[in-house]
Amino acid sequence: MKEQNEHSLKNSLQGSLQHAPEKEGTDQYVPGQIISKITGYVEVVIAALILVALLVATVKIILYFPVLWSADGTEGFTEIIGYFFTVIIGIEIIHMLSKHTPGSALEVVLFCIARYIIVSEGSGLDKLLAVSAIGVIFVIRKYAFVHSFEE
Repeated sequence: MKEQNEHSLKNSLQGSLQHAPEKEGTDQYVPGQIISKITGYVEVVIAALILVALLVATVKIILYFPVLWSADGTEGFTEIIGYFFTVIIGIEIIHMLSKHTPGSALEVVLFCIARYIIVSEGSGLDKLLAVSAIGVIFVIRKYAFVHSFEE
C-alpha cells in the first residue's frame, strides 16, 4: 500500500511537471521581467522626448542660421558646427537607446569628443588628450568588438 502511494505520488508529480505552463505563454511575470519591461518603456519615452527636443533645436538652428552666418568669420561657422554637432549627438543618443550595443555607446562618445575638439577653445594639451581618446576609441573598435560597428 505504501509502495502504491509512493508510486502514485511520483506519477502525479511527474505529470504536473510535464504539464507545467511555460513562462512565455502565460501572463505571469517574475518581478525582474516587470522591471525590465518598465525600464524598456521608460527608455522609449526618453528617446521620444529627445527626438522632440532635437526637432525643436533643428528648427531653432534653421531660424537662427542667417544670424550665425553673418557673424565674424570663423566664429559664426564654429558656432553653427557646434549646434549641428549637438543635434547629431542627440540622434546618436537615440540610436544608443534603441540598439543597446557597445558600439553605439562608443559612437556617442566619439561624436562628443569630436565636437569638443572642433568647437571648444581649450588648450593644446586638452585637444591632444581628446585626439588621443579618439585613437583609443578606434583601437577599441578594431580589436574589442568589430561586429557591433558594422551593423
